[in-house]
Amino acid sequence: MEKGSRQGLLRFGIIGVISVQYFYTLSFNYMPGGIRLGLAGSIELIYLFLSIYAAIARPSGWSRLIGISTFMLIISWVVSYFETDNAFDIQIVSRDILPYVSVIWVLSYPEAIPWKLLRGLAVISLLVGSTVALLGDAATIGGITRLAYITGVPYGTDGIGLHPSAYFILLNVLVIDQLRNLGAIRPLFAWALIALGVIVLLGYVVRTTLVMLLVYGLIKIYYQLKNVQLFKPLVFFSVFMGIIGLFGWIGLTTSDLGELGSGRFSSYVHRFELLQNRGVSMLVFGSGPGTDLFTTDVWWYEAKGAHNDFIHAIVERGLMGMGGMVLFLFALGVRLTDSSKALLFAVIAGSAISNGLFSRPSVIPYLFFAMGLALNLYSAQDNKQLSQTSNNRPTAR
Repeated sequence: MEKGSRQGLLRFGIIGVISVQYFYTLSFNYMPGGIRLGLAGSIELIYLFLSIYAAIARPSGWSRLIGISTFMLIISWVVSYFETDNAFDIQIVSRDILPYVSVIWVLSYPEAIPWKLLRGLAVISLLVGSTVALLGDAATIGGITRLAYITGVPYGTDGIGLHPSAYFILLNVLVIDQLRNLGAIRPLFAWALIALGVIVLLGYVVRTTLVMLLVYGLIKIYYQLKNVQLFKPLVFFSVFMGIIGLFGWIGLTTSDLGELGSGRFSSYVHRFELLQNRGVSMLVFGSGPGTDLFTTDVWWYEAKGAHNDFIHAIVERGLMGMGGMVLFLFALGVRLTDSSKALLFAVIAGSAISNGLFSRPSVIPYLFFAMGLALNLYSAQDNKQLSQTSNNRPTAR
């Protein structure tokens, strides 16, 4: 097949999978289980094929690192399967491997991202999603009233779609911000959409998404002002005082450390005690997919995950899988440039305090769409003339 035909087929596949990805998320609550799972599997297979093609057609050091990290993940699963009696849940495996197979194509071909389509889908998603959230039936979780769910509730069930809905709004806010950076959307309209998204996030009261948004904003400010005289000393001083203030607040307001972070600290202590009692094989390769569910002194009423993606990885995939996850994040850092790394720092912050985006397969692709747009911006700045490289891409401002 000639190069032009391959490029056309690639672009067609990218347009199709981005469109289907948005359709899948927005229609999640209304699709019967069989159709939903079939569609999810089809999307993941397309991501896999696109990433394999990209890795072969545009080989690079960072994509090889992601390939190695994927191999490390699979090795941990294979060994744990034979070393433990735990069942091998294919749905959990598909969820856990999705980030590894869905990112290479986006970051290898950022110029192929159909920004006009992505702009339309992100704008519609924020407007429709916010309308559903603000006008729909509110839910009460943990004694707190939350906005209506946009996605994440299997059809015909009373499931909880709080976190997928909040993450979906957050990631589309980040997509809009990248489009604003590219000059692909009017600044005033972009800031109005971002403000609307922040209002919805406040209404969901999912603190992890707010922390991620805060980290993203602070890192972007840092990169914009890092060359200003005395800015770096001011940053270090602010961080130092913030740490002192945090520990002071904990000491004054927390009588039981086990309840710190809504029970997260108790969960972390429990996981470390669990790891201390493991044999070498399980410590290195983990106990297998879906095994990080335990009750704790605080969460005695329900078995829950670690609420930390890194600890979760050590428990289920061992040091091997955890190393693969760290290598994956490092590869993203190698690929991303300048302030686009704010997206990566936001992911790391969320993973450090909760079951973050690595546990959200239905929404994590939107993070990679935002990263692809960010790379478009820096490619444009390098070439000075974005509009001349593609008729379908905007001029950077």
